Amino acid sequence: MVEKANSAWRYETFGLNTFGQRSLIIPGKLSDSLSPDAMFLFCRLQRDHLWCDEFLMSKNYGKAFGMGWRRLANAVKELVVAGVLRRLTHGGRFEGDAAMYAWIKKRPDIYHLQEGKR
Repeated sequence: MVEKANSAWRYETFGLNTFGQRSLIIPGKLSDSLSPDAMFLFCRLQRDHLWCDEFLMSKNYGKAFGMGWRRLANAVKELVVAGVLRRLTHGGRFEGDAAMYAWIKKRPDIYHLQEGKR
């Protein structure tokens, strides 16, 4: 019991205790395969939209953190290819028409490979 309390206190003193706070989760396979822009966007989207199944993202979304529309588009494309996001609508039909995205909760191809099925 004392060991667990000491361990918890160590986390608290180093500022690593996330109990009661929101934390970001980065799967290891993603961290190895994404560009820095895509990884930053993934973290930012988790922070802003993790609890939403679907969310809007305009081409100006990246302006707040210094990412232009081209870098944002490339990062979004990487996340779609990696199987993190799915684009539901394209947007851009008129001023203010933002694209809609959804989180991909499970990737069946990965789960089948893990189970030895194909």
